[in-house]
Amino acid sequence: MNIVTTIKRSLSMLALAASSFAAPAHAELFLDFNVDQDGTGFIADKMVFGYQEILTIDNGSTFKTSAVAAGPVFLGEEATVPVGFDLKVYAIFTASGQVVENGGKFVGTSGSIQLFLDKGNRSMFTLPAIGGAPINVVNGETDVLLASTDTFKFGSGSLRPGSITEANGDFTLTFNDLVLTTDGIAYFTAPSPFYKELTIDGNFSSTEPINLNGTSSIIKGAANVFFVPEPSAVALLGIALLGLGLSRRRRV
Repeated sequence: MNIVTTIKRSLSMLALAASSFAAPAHAELFLDFNVDQDGTGFIADKMVFGYQEILTIDNGSTFKTSAVAAGPVFLGEEATVPVGFDLKVYAIFTASGQVVENGGKFVGTSGSIQLFLDKGNRSMFTLPAIGGAPINVVNGETDVLLASTDTFKFGSGSLRPGSITEANGDFTLTFNDLVLTTDGIAYFTAPSPFYKELTIDGNFSSTEPINLNGTSSIIKGAANVFFVPEPSAVALLGIALLGLGLSRRRRV
């Protein structure tokens, strides 16, 4: 079995397992987006991927990580119902920052994310030797970039290796200034203009004990990708709700 089959099956199984009990993890509403998948359209509000990353900690104080996520399940109706599945979509993301609490907590300071469409459904992925280095993609000549950004807003994470009562760890990364390519506009068909802010978060299903002296560790898990309203949109919504409340008061 070649590596593309192994990784994609592994990651898609993680995504399916995560989506089977998916529920909104955040108080805010998930934002709807439209997808055109090989001529078939549907509306989703979250993507659930299986992912693998390599994490490297230097001198116990800083970290770098590189990750690939693939085989997403698209969820709708407030992330409660599977509405689509696309083995061709994958994400590559990186993050770096500070290590605190003796390696138990991480605070992100920079990062990037790219969403791709593997049009030939034949790309192969391998992790680099150290975090922060590029993910190796083979047979990706026909892949197209859908969206990307390296404008990092904030991020955090925690590690609980070997825990049997909860996930082995978790993370959240939020990015601004997401830009769709021409292919991205054809894939994510609405809204237009598209959302500018994206969050990827998730749980670790497995992780090796973390060594703080520069050793790299491989982590596997499930990751959620969803879009976040810009502050200006939230402000406008608040003004609209305030106006509605005042209008109702006048009628009373």
